[in-house]
Amino acid sequence: MDSFRLFAAMVFAVSVFLLFDAWNKERSPQLPAPDQAAQRSDTSTPSPTLPPGVAPPGPAKPSTTTPAAANLPPIVVRTDVLIAEIDPVGATLRRLEFTEHKDKLDKSKNFVLFEKDAAHTY
Repeated sequence: MDSFRLFAAMVFAVSVFLLFDAWNKERSPQLPAPDQAAQRSDTSTPSPTLPPGVAPPGPAKPSTTTPAAANLPPIVVRTDVLIAEIDPVGATLRRLEFTEHKDKLDKSKNFVLFEKDAAHTY
């Protein structure tokens, strides 16, 4: 009796595998078949030749001019809780300070959470 149950389980497993495989083939996107006429025309197209005395075009040279955004002042965003300075080149935060919290050493200044300048970054 156990051999019959084992055989039935194997038949069931194979049929599930074949059903799943057929379902995957049906659901997969169909790639368009390449047109034989297009393949023939691609192989017979001659490559262009340059007339004598003309130099072949080289790769494009990179631009050496600096963008005008490098000279722009930082964008300042003020809310009721903080003041943020955003660098227009790269859109990175340069400075973030809280308006409701004062500095521990100088109570007249706002607490600066982080600041990025030439001296240090924190």
